[in-house]
Amino acid sequence: MQLDRYDGFIDPAGKWDRFGAPAMASATVTGPARVRPGAAASFDVRVTTAGRPYPVRDIESVKFLLFDARGEVALTGDATAVRDGQWRINLTAAQTGRLPVGTARLEAVVISRLVSISAVAAIEVVVRR
Repeated sequence: MQLDRYDGFIDPAGKWDRFGAPAMASATVTGPARVRPGAAASFDVRVTTAGRPYPVRDIESVKFLLFDARGEVALTGDATAVRDGQWRINLTAAQTGRLPVGTARLEAVVISRLVSISAVAAIEVVVRR
């Protein structure tokens, strides 16, 4: 059997190449190591695929969970897109004011539109007056 390209076919030859390797997301969270209750705090979430910034258009959402020093979920919410590969989590003074003193854990969950496996990243933060 011999396969030949049919020039009249409307799709380009490389149309399906983007499905050759899944665009798995990888994430990291950076921000202050210490947060004072009652003070605003911002954290950056870097999202990449194969070492390159993950396009915002290909991400369904970046959500966060903040676990307080007791291990309970204190806050949940959505990160805001800054540009391809970068998202920001902003905690208000009112939100941090409800946190007990101790070590908290902030987790970011990246949900891609291209693959069904989410990326999760976390950072530990000391909540101290």
